[in-house]
Amino acid sequence: MMRLWSGILFLCFSGQALAAPLDDLKQALERLSHPVAGEYQVHAQVVESNGKGDDKITRKGEAQVRVSDSGERLSIVHSAELLAQIDAEEQARIDNTDVPTPAIDGVHELSALPVRAAVRAAEQMRRVMAEGEFTGAHSDQLDGREVQRLDFNLPQSRLSKRQRKYVKSYEGVYSVWIDEQGVPLASSSRIDASGRIFIFISLHVETESQRRYQVIDNKLIAVSDRYYHLSYGAGERFEREIKRRVTAAVP
Repeated sequence: MMRLWSGILFLCFSGQALAAPLDDLKQALERLSHPVAGEYQVHAQVVESNGKGDDKITRKGEAQVRVSDSGERLSIVHSAELLAQIDAEEQARIDNTDVPTPAIDGVHELSALPVRAAVRAAEQMRRVMAEGEFTGAHSDQLDGREVQRLDFNLPQSRLSKRQRKYVKSYEGVYSVWIDEQGVPLASSSRIDASGRIFIFISLHVETESQRRYQVIDNKLIAVSDRYYHLSYGAGERFEREIKRRVTAAVP
């Protein structure tokens, strides 16, 4: 009988220990997602490769925009210099479709969706957590300090409908590192999927994302973000790496 009660108590306390870091994270995200006005500089770099061997085509992009978040509205401002560079690249592309267009390729990665995810990071994290299934919390180290790492499984809905149709093997993991108050310090996600079209054509998809966070004016900001995508199969190969950086803008 004593063993039975000991087992029940152990399970209860274990469940509470697992839930505590998750509750801390949820409470921190609630505090840090309230509308707060702010001005930011958001910088993006992208490298994209399509094909392989002698047929491989690589494009590089880089751009920076100013973002104004009023709490109700999000405005993305393109500088006169950036707009002039885009105009020049569009003109050059008329004569040569293969000419490098770094500003055009870079500004594509600074649309409303990724910018919002960066400057309103608490809201973005809550959306990802709502998709996933919490699997546990663990003691870990980050930059030499003791932290808690919370792990979630991500569903196959992260893949496109066409990819899901052929996937036979799938793994999706999302992790968040938090401090003693539950404030996110970093996060990572990884998706690895493979499958086949017919019998002899194999497909493989990998995506990775790493983010670092800071609290600026009582709002969670993803100050750095790296995203990597790789897919190959049927004789094709596609890679993309995107890096974004956010800093508070000087008034």
